[in-house]
Amino acid sequence: MNYRQIEIFSAIMDRASVTEAAHHLGLSQSAVSKSLKTLEDHLGLKLFNRTTRGLHATDEARGLHAEARRLLNGFESLSQYAKKLHRLEHARLVVGVMPAMSAGWLARVVTSFSEAYPEVSVVLTALGSANIVKRVAQGELDIGVGQVREEDPAVVKRKLSELQLVCVVPLGHRLAGNEVIGPSDLENESIVLLSAQDEFRRMLDGRVLSKGINLHSRIEATQSNMICALVEAGRRIGVVDSETASSGKWPSTVTIPFRPVIKTPIYIALNNRNPQSLATKRFCEHIFKFRPKQLPE
Repeated sequence: MNYRQIEIFSAIMDRASVTEAAHHLGLSQSAVSKSLKTLEDHLGLKLFNRTTRGLHATDEARGLHAEARRLLNGFESLSQYAKKLHRLEHARLVVGVMPAMSAGWLARVVTSFSEAYPEVSVVLTALGSANIVKRVAQGELDIGVGQVREEDPAVVKRKLSELQLVCVVPLGHRLAGNEVIGPSDLENESIVLLSAQDEFRRMLDGRVLSKGINLHSRIEATQSNMICALVEAGRRIGVVDSETASSGKWPSTVTIPFRPVIKTPIYIALNNRNPQSLATKRFCEHIFKFRPKQLPE
């Protein structure tokens, strides 16, 4: 006895006619009659009495029909649930992103994904790259976006893009018209820098010190958007990542490339010990669809 036989039997019971059941199922009358005969032989039961007035269900058929209805209804519920899984209904994603990537770029990714999969809940959290790796490895994040320099056997990474160091300069400043800004241009300027623990800051210090130049910075910040806001409010120059500077939130500033080029790769981090959900795969597709543009070197 198989599902198709039960489906055909139930259609005959509902319509009290082999002809009507065949029409409903899109089958030939002979195929329906053959399936019914096979089912009766398998069960060793007579399910219908055949008379000149048509089919009359036996007591056994009526009992079997009640069970068949439950089976078919259960299968239909299972089928609908499978469709919901395919549409990602009720799915939930937790995404950790380094602050520099949490501005305009992330908004485009989430907006596009939510339009395609409106039933998926997305939780966003800004974290440092080391924390991203740790929480992806522990299964607390479905996806991480960051520098991901730390290696962990539970984490696999895919390169997404690169961030470059740029200068954010107030409109009207003497350097606002420069095509590029180098270490010597920043000497004796009031500068706002990232904190000394930041990877970009360490790379900048190495380049500047190698040229024997001292930068005068009395203000430091842990995030590039703080620096851009300070530049917007005053006459200082900020040295930040290209993604934050290009977010369009700082209309009273101009962004100028820093030379020599200082850049750092950005990765997608995923847990390689747990199977990726369909929602995770689809979100990653949207991440790469809106991959940040590279600056010319």
